[in-house]
Amino acid sequence: MNKVSSDVASQLEYWEAPLQSLFATKPNLVFIDLLSLTPRNLVIFTKNSATQEKSVFKIAPLGGCLLHEVACLSELSHPNIIALKDWWSDSNFVFVELEYIPGRCLIDIVVKQGPLSEAVSRIIFKQLVSAICYLHSKGWVHRDLKPDNIIFDSQTNQIKLIDFELSSRYTKGKNLSQRSGTIHYLSPEVRRQKYEGPESDSWSLGVTLYVLLTAHFPYSNEELWSHTDQFKELCMPHCSEPAIELIKQLLRQDAKKRFTVNQVLQHRWIKNQEKDEKAIQLLNNKRVEKVFQRIKMIKKSKSE
Repeated sequence: MNKVSSDVASQLEYWEAPLQSLFATKPNLVFIDLLSLTPRNLVIFTKNSATQEKSVFKIAPLGGCLLHEVACLSELSHPNIIALKDWWSDSNFVFVELEYIPGRCLIDIVVKQGPLSEAVSRIIFKQLVSAICYLHSKGWVHRDLKPDNIIFDSQTNQIKLIDFELSSRYTKGKNLSQRSGTIHYLSPEVRRQKYEGPESDSWSLGVTLYVLLTAHFPYSNEELWSHTDQFKELCMPHCSEPAIELIKQLLRQDAKKRFTVNQVLQHRWIKNQEKDEKAIQLLNNKRVEKVFQRIKMIKKSKSE
């Protein structure tokens, strides 16, 4: 039996009231696992005892970023984007029900298996670009694209983009200023806090593809915070020339010259489908665990 640490136990006191509210609102809800517990939010894995349907619930105080995710996902319906199932709020907290996705996040796959083949990466990347193209067409930018927020669903051979808490509406010709995202995936203009939006997602796509193909980041923290436009030459000795070309187009320092997601979809590396079907079968044959095992903090414990 696993023991809950004293720190976690004390944090749970804060979340006791909203949990009671959740289970009162959803009486058929069965708690399965605690996925994340921070002062900012609580994430749990659940099942409906009547329907056996699995869901993920996020709970956060009012005034946080969770309403950004609700606003964004409520306008979206795409096979490669996590679905919003329900949400509500009371005077203190926001409750969000999301679809449960069996599988693993891409960063775990890369950490365990090393660099992915170009064929596997292309299958994943095409779906990701499709999702971002759709997102941008709806007037939203993600602002936190990274392999940690991309889940590979072993049942469907599809990826799902998750975690839209940092998403934002954008307007062509107007700038955003919030420095949102994870350092290794932040574009130069986001670090300068002056960007429109879609171009920063394109940069993050380039970093993501680089990570999938090399299992490394393209640039160090020092380079990213140096405020210089002179970065080292990318090192990708085992990648094809078309793959390198695409990544370089996505990692252009000048945002105006950087590839858009529509240009990515037309690139020759994306359109090359040779051996892709066999490659995804090989990836699927790897032992695929539930993605939430990675972020699991505590297993449910109950005294008989």
